Amino acid sequence: LEADFRARHYGSIHFGEFQLAWLTRQHGNVQLRDPDDRYVGQVDLELPPLIDFITSRASNLDPIQVELRAEFAEDVDGVSNLARALRLRPDPPPPEAKRFKVSGPDGQPFDLTYELEPSRISWTNDELESTGRRLEIQLEEGRLRSPPDAPDALAVKGRLVGATNTTIELSVATDDFWEHLEDPTVPASYEWDVGEVSTATLAAVLRVDLPYEEVFGETINSLSVDVGADGGDGRPVSIDARSDRAQRLTLAGLLDGGVVSSTPPGEDGVEGEPTGVSFKLTDFWIERVIATLLPFLGEVSPVDAEGLAHMELADFRLPLDGRLEELQAEITLELGEIDYVVLPSRAGAVDWSGYVSEDAGPQPPIRLRLSNGMVFFPDRMSFGVGGHRVHVQGTYDFVNDHLNLEVKIPLALTGLALPSPLAPGAEAQPNLEFLVQGPAEAPSFRTVLAPEEGEGN
Repeated sequence: LEADFRARHYGSIHFGEFQLAWLTRQHGNVQLRDPDDRYVGQVDLELPPLIDFITSRASNLDPIQVELRAEFAEDVDGVSNLARALRLRPDPPPPEAKRFKVSGPDGQPFDLTYELEPSRISWTNDELESTGRRLEIQLEEGRLRSPPDAPDALAVKGRLVGATNTTIELSVATDDFWEHLEDPTVPASYEWDVGEVSTATLAAVLRVDLPYEEVFGETINSLSVDVGADGGDGRPVSIDARSDRAQRLTLAGLLDGGVVSSTPPGEDGVEGEPTGVSFKLTDFWIERVIATLLPFLGEVSPVDAEGLAHMELADFRLPLDGRLEELQAEITLELGEIDYVVLPSRAGAVDWSGYVSEDAGPQPPIRLRLSNGMVFFPDRMSFGVGGHRVHVQGTYDFVNDHLNLEVKIPLALTGLALPSPLAPGAEAQPNLEFLVQGPAEAPSFRTVLAPEEGEGN
């Protein structure tokens, strides 16, 4: 087994002394080392007596007791010593078929159960080391069922040492757990449930550059992640995260190549809540999200103290590495009752204060489309200002910060009057149309029907 493992992997396994016994339980251990022959982890085993393997039927074996000790560490590239030890060599020889499925004298595979004894795993990377921290997980209980005629099932419970409320539960389902552990390309599905955890800890472990604290606050109250086996189009994934700041975030789609996409129409979808987030209108959501999606609004603030809002996504493509130019989604944004200014002058380039909402009431749902780094504003999008509606349509390139909008403002809001030959009837409510173009902080304004040359616009 040691030679076979080295022929297939860059790391190595080493079997320690095994105490075999006919009538009493047997003991042994196996150690995993990385390509540089450094310690990664060790499994201590306590097995049923040899006589049981000879005389017992498949279902009569006592559980195999397992104690796990491991010291996982990531290098500067984010690759763990475990991954480097298990990395397959080019064109590895085929493994012995089902070599971990132990069979009795009659060739009948045993129905094996592995029970986890209290164990401890440590985890570190350069980011954690820079703060003098090392994560330690206490595995308190676990069980691996390896039946002869059904997929293997692993269930583990533990907690993060030093954080009494951070509980961890993991479930894995795969045809052969040991083969999956040796070769991660063997299909498997995972379910994680994590109790209260700090966003700083989550950021240090995931090492994906995302605004965890800005979105969730300092603490995530609960986190559930389900990842299914790859069905050819990607791995089904669903996420449910809750905190005080982001009341609830849900994501359901297909994960493929670092991108999560919505399930194509007509195909079986991922069960769960629709993809979206309910959140409080804090500075982050106003300045980073709403200012990007609705750059023509300023001084946004909730009318009520709670300030709850909701955003739902459909037909989406979300790159996990933050590539904004590849972000795609149909978005429905519900902001509730808010105060705002339409077309504010953020840069102070002109003597312009914009149009202030006055008792506009709850804002109707806003529907947008994101594609290739641009926000598309549909026809008939409007915002209440002083008993009137300001209409906006066009695009915003948020990668290059460029507005291209058509804005219709009721003439009554401008304080202007039309020349008498153009003045409509008393009941009419004409609009003044503007083209708004350029950077969101200081765009240029031009009337669609400009006055004569030399008179300005």
